[in-house]
Amino acid sequence: MLGHVDAVGHDGADAFRHEAFLHDGDAEFLAGAVPYIREGLEAGDIVLVLVTAPRVALLRRELGSDADRIHLADMTAIGRNPTRIISAWGSLVAEHAVDGRRIRGLGEPVWPGRNDAELVECSHHEALLNLAFADTPGFQLLCPYDVGALDPAVVGDAQRTHPTYLRGGTRRTSPTYRGSHAAHAALDAPLPDPPGEPVEIPIEPGALAEVRHFAANHAAARGFGRQRVQDVVLTVSELATNTVVHGGGHGLLRIWQEGDALVHEVRDPGVIREPLVGRRRPTPGQLGGRGLWLVNEVCDLVQLRSSAAGTVVRAHLRPHPN
Repeated sequence: MLGHVDAVGHDGADAFRHEAFLHDGDAEFLAGAVPYIREGLEAGDIVLVLVTAPRVALLRRELGSDADRIHLADMTAIGRNPTRIISAWGSLVAEHAVDGRRIRGLGEPVWPGRNDAELVECSHHEALLNLAFADTPGFQLLCPYDVGALDPAVVGDAQRTHPTYLRGGTRRTSPTYRGSHAAHAALDAPLPDPPGEPVEIPIEPGALAEVRHFAANHAAARGFGRQRVQDVVLTVSELATNTVVHGGGHGLLRIWQEGDALVHEVRDPGVIREPLVGRRRPTPGQLGGRGLWLVNEVCDLVQLRSSAAGTVVRAHLRPHPN
């Protein structure tokens, strides 16, 4: 069991608490997660749970009628693209934050079967959570990591992105936690070279239609259905428009195959200084950030890097049935 996990944060009562929950297998997961959920219900907290589909089923069975008192959803659908998860949590917190009640979350962004690129973006996501909800009092989030099924390096990353972690019922301060530095360093992390030779087209003012047609034709030739081609066009259009409007006016679109996904990379000389750009649902009247949020919503994976050398966005899209 985890023992009692209250919502007292590290910088004062009710501050955002973000903790890793290290467990080995389903039995240890249930032994920690079920008491954590029930303690929240007994305290009158709102309980929000985003975990993998098999664990949704496990929790429904173990919680019985209590499962009807919580928000329980499949993280593999919501968070396949890790850049969508902060937006999902933000929407849930905004929807359920009523009458000053605390919110207790259980979120599993990492599971066996994630590829290497997804795992890197999951680590960035976990670091950015500390920034995204730093000013959200009364919200605590516990993130399960199955140490028996995940690579030790992934578990090590969890300790670098969470101020504290729980193991065997004991809470420990993480000696490797990197604080806000990790959130900002995510923008500077290098990306691997693409396999093979990408096809490419320049992005220039007045040539966006040509760029859209280029991407659409390439996706259709690779067997993408009509709706997914539209997602490709939306993605490339938003990224290319950002290049023209905010990224120095010119850039480059490169496309290549990576596994079962087409990768659409847009490069330009602009610099992004906001590490959370595109990760929060836009508000009415918001200036900027809408295009990248839409890209995050339709893509299977998005990798964004920005430094003094310029900005690179890689959008991965798989040919979903349609």
